[in-house]
Amino acid sequence: MKIHRLIGGLMFALAGCDDPLRRADLPASEQVLSQYQTIHIGAQALTLPTIVLLSSVKHSSMTLHDGTPVPIADVLSQRTHGTQVAELSIAIGAYQWLPDHDQDTSAYVSRAFCDKLRARWEYDQCSLGLYDGKTEFTPRRVDVVERSHLIHSNIQLFVMGGQGLSGGEAARMLLAQSPAKLLHCAPKQTPLCTAVLPIGSDLVVVWATNPGDFEPDSARVRWLMEQYLGL
Repeated sequence: MKIHRLIGGLMFALAGCDDPLRRADLPASEQVLSQYQTIHIGAQALTLPTIVLLSSVKHSSMTLHDGTPVPIADVLSQRTHGTQVAELSIAIGAYQWLPDHDQDTSAYVSRAFCDKLRARWEYDQCSLGLYDGKTEFTPRRVDVVERSHLIHSNIQLFVMGGQGLSGGEAARMLLAQSPAKLLHCAPKQTPLCTAVLPIGSDLVVVWATNPGDFEPDSARVRWLMEQYLGL
């Protein structure tokens, strides 16, 4: 435990080594960012801290069915609590920091923020950067999408090195096959592949991975979804 505390303290110290004049401000108080909200995707309900519903200090990580991004003001005021969305992008690093793309810097939470989180794994991810107190969580980002929305839209999700299929295109191709496949790797692009993990009948998680990481990534992603779904 002492080693974990030492590592956690070192990580926060390193975060504090950024030039304070260039460090961004968090978009709201830590009290606001630590409040939990329930977000509906398909027939599923995920409960997450507000900070994980943000992709940066200026944008939310959620998209409505018409392709409109959810305004960050709605997230911070908790008007999104109980709302229905088509897509939620989860970056595990949000437990510690949010990027400010305009200023090319980041905003960091304090140690006190970690104490406000409900689950022990969230505390460990926030304070240590290790979700189980000893392991870094990968993949670092996953897209949680309503299955029917993914299939019937042209959302891209992410682009793989400018070549081959986008994450959304590859996921649609995989789900259209019978039986559905869960991994697509383009031979001429980077070694990254698109992975798909169905959750129930109406939810799909999509992320970028390497062929050898697919199985352990899938196990961690399924575990993460179980935490947010309260299973």
